[in-house]
Amino acid sequence: MPICMSFESIVIAGTPCSGKSTLARELSLAYGFPIYSIGQLFRERWKRDYPTGEISFEEYWKRTSQEDNVRADEEIFAKIKAGGAIGDFRYSFRYSPDTTLKILVDADLNERALRALKSGRYPEKDFAEIAKILKEREMQEVKTGQQMYGPNYDYRNPLGHHVVLNSGILSVSEEIEIVKSIFEKKKKAPKRHHFFNQLR
Repeated sequence: MPICMSFESIVIAGTPCSGKSTLARELSLAYGFPIYSIGQLFRERWKRDYPTGEISFEEYWKRTSQEDNVRADEEIFAKIKAGGAIGDFRYSFRYSPDTTLKILVDADLNERALRALKSGRYPEKDFAEIAKILKEREMQEVKTGQQMYGPNYDYRNPLGHHVVLNSGILSVSEEIEIVKSIFEKKKKAPKRHHFFNQLR
């Protein structure tokens, strides 16, 4: 994917618990851009519909329709296209205009499960259970993307992004420096930036 002469917004996709939302928050602070998050949008709906948490967010998200997901992506896309925004959404490279820097964040499943365990995001779940939840959620996200945009669509495909970051080997501050060095560069750069070891 060629690098744009000048970027106006940033979108970040990533596997569950890879740290994409953390990166989005730090970039928002760095540039003063608002964050538009698909995950947050659906979590707010989940809390509204199930205020006592009688079903998990993962189960709730599985029940969302294809139309729900397409509308949510289009809603975020319209805000990203206007410029000066950070997008935190799974299917970013399907929608984002050329003036948007597209980032993919990933890490080894074990690293992500350990991170989730330490954060307390899944109370009363052990490491193995969390790893299974994250893997199932990732596969469901891929399946949903393919239902929405065709059988060959996979948001994890590095070729759909300008920058690929492995948050298992990079600190957040290192990720920020990498992104800033590309986002703020006005002249054309090499085709793709890969800060990532082979995970699959």
